[in-house]
Amino acid sequence: MADRDPPTEQRLIDTVRGPARLHIDRSDEPHGLLILGHGAGGSVTAPDLAALAAAAPRAGISVVRVEQPYR
Repeated sequence: MADRDPPTEQRLIDTVRGPARLHIDRSDEPHGLLILGHGAGGSVTAPDLAALAAAAPRAGISVVRVEQPYR
């Protein structure tokens, strides 16, 4: 059976502008944390952000993509 990446965890956090959604991709042995946000009119599912969220945990970097509350 092939190794699979764990599913992306999601959490809501309250902000002064309303709830923001965090998309969390954890490394099994984290050495760092990368926090990413999307551009205006963009999404955390954009191909470049999704590629970073998939690759970085394998290199020991956990990734949090922040979906802005105004989305």
